[in-house]
Amino acid sequence: MADVDRADLTYAYSRPFARHCATHDSFGFLLPIVLGLGEDEAAAAIGISVSKFRTLVKDKRMPRPRRIDGRAIWDVDELRIAFKALPHEGDRDGTDSWADVV
Repeated sequence: MADVDRADLTYAYSRPFARHCATHDSFGFLLPIVLGLGEDEAAAAIGISVSKFRTLVKDKRMPRPRRIDGRAIWDVDELRIAFKALPHEGDRDGTDSWADVV
């Protein structure tokens, strides 16, 4: 980012630029594509504590992580599918689990 002018960054995050991006596909370079999340981020992504997330993984209601060297990384697409498979409030708890989704 040494070649990026500070004025360019200021403009990139300004309201006129945001209005411009609302009508154009030119701001994709500002948004990172996230493929995986660490445990804290995965839990936060679905709005629960890390301890509850660990319980859901153990109960197979959330997917197991992938491993990159020693680091556990959760696939965001698998998290989304597992989250959507959770019952809505008032629904009868069935036998559906993450294993049933895959």
